[in-house]
Amino acid sequence: MPEDAISVISTPWMGALSAASTMTPRSEPTVTAAAGSAAIISAAARNAPRRRCVPRGSGQGKGPIAIPSWRMDACRETTAKASYRSLPTYDPSLTRRLARKSWQVIMRVATRVAECGGHRLAPRRFSGGAEGCCGTGLNFVAMHLTRQAAIAALTAAGVGASRALFMPGAAQAATGDHLTVFAAGTLAAPLRALDERFERLYPQTIVQPQFGGSVKMVKQISDLHEIADVVAVADYRVIPKYLFGSAGRQAYADWYVGFASNAVTLIYTQRSKYADRITPENWYDLLAQPGVAIGRSNPDTDPSGYQFLLMLELAALHYRLPGLSDRILANAPLANVRDTETELIPALQSGQIDYLAIYRSTALEQGFEYLRLPPQIDLGNARYASLYRRASVTTKNGTLTGAPIVYAATVPANALHVASARSYLALLLGPEGTEVVRRAGLEPITPAFAWAPDRVPVALRSLTRPWPGV
Repeated sequence: MPEDAISVISTPWMGALSAASTMTPRSEPTVTAAAGSAAIISAAARNAPRRRCVPRGSGQGKGPIAIPSWRMDACRETTAKASYRSLPTYDPSLTRRLARKSWQVIMRVATRVAECGGHRLAPRRFSGGAEGCCGTGLNFVAMHLTRQAAIAALTAAGVGASRALFMPGAAQAATGDHLTVFAAGTLAAPLRALDERFERLYPQTIVQPQFGGSVKMVKQISDLHEIADVVAVADYRVIPKYLFGSAGRQAYADWYVGFASNAVTLIYTQRSKYADRITPENWYDLLAQPGVAIGRSNPDTDPSGYQFLLMLELAALHYRLPGLSDRILANAPLANVRDTETELIPALQSGQIDYLAIYRSTALEQGFEYLRLPPQIDLGNARYASLYRRASVTTKNGTLTGAPIVYAATVPANALHVASARSYLALLLGPEGTEVVRRAGLEPITPAFAWAPDRVPVALRSLTRPWPGV
C-alpha cells in the first residue's frame, strides 16, 4: 500500500479501533458492523445518480449497479437507504455479507483515495491483463467518493468491522463460523455455486473462498502456515507432495478424495490466426507457425501450466515429431504466462493472443471454440494412465510425470472448523455437488476416489470408494 494510503487511514482507523474497544461487547455488534461497512457504500450512493436495481442482462434500463458478489437485495437495500442520514439496519444475511467485505473494501478504497488525492476517484480498467475494478462494486464506490467522504466512511467501517471481527464472543454469536476454502482457479464457478447452497443449509456459516494456482494455494499452508478449512486442487498429486509432510516437514493432511476429472485443450476465437483452418488433425502444425501467440499458466504454481507441457510432450510421442514441444512453446513466451490460465481470457477475447491452453471444463462452461485433442494426449482418460507416464517435465518444484487429471480435496489437519469442512465436502461429493460440478463442464467422479480410505472422515466414507490401483 502506498505510504500516503497509510496516512489517510492511520489516524481515523486507529481511533476507530480505540473507540470500538470501549464499546459494550454485547450491544448488537453485527448491526454496527453492517452499518459501518455500509457507510462506504452510503457515502458513495449519496453522491451517485439514482438507478434502479435490475437483473443483469434483463434489458431494463442500463443495468444494475455492479455489485456482483452481493445479491440483488443488497443492491436494493443500499440504494434505497443510502440517502437517509441515519445508518440503516440490515437483515442478518446481508449483515454477514457486509461485515465480511469490510476489511477488503477499507484497504482497497484507502489505497485509491491516496492515489487520487482530492479529486473524485475514477475507476481503473483492465490493462495488459492486470486486475482492475471495472465492473465491480468498487467501481461504483470509487466513482462517487471524495477523499473527505472516504475517510469518514473508512472510520465508520473500522468501528463496525473491529466490533464484528475482534470481539470473539459477540461476533461469533452473531456471525457464526467462517469456513475458509483454498481452491484451484478453475473451481471458482462451481464452488461459488456450492457456497451459496452451503450457506443456505448452514446460515450461521460464511464460506470465504480463495482461488489461485493449486501449487500456490497449498504452499500457502505448507510454507506460509496459513489456515484453511478445505483445500481443493486441480491435480490430486499436489496434496500428498506438499501436505503429507516429508524430510522433516510438518504434515497437514493424510487423506484426500478425488471428485472430478478434466482434460487439457486450447481455446480460440474467430479472430485467432488460422481459426478457419485449425482441426484436431493439424493443430500442432498451425500452432508452431511464426506469428501465432499462445497463452498459458505458470507451470511452477499451477497444474494447468505443467499439464499443458506434458500434453505437448505426449503429442510429440503420439505424432512422432521430435522437437514439437519446443516449436510450439516458442510461440508461448514468458510474457504470455500468468499464475492461472483464466487470467488470460480477456487477452484472448481482445485478440492479444490467439490460443489459450486451458481445461476443457472452462471451454464448455464459457462457450469457447476448443480443440478436441486425442485422449492419448489430453490427460483426460484414466485408461491411458500408463501412456501418460511416458511424458515428464521439469519445473522449479521438481520433475513431474504425466497422469490423468483428477481434482481432489481434503481437510487440513490445522483446520479451525473441521465439522463444517466435512459438511462442505459431503455436499460437494453428494448429488447436489455432483450436479454443480457437471454443469461447470467437469466430469464428476461418483462415488469419489478415496486415498487412505480408513483415514477419510466417517461422514464421507459412504460417498467414496478406494482409489483405483491402490
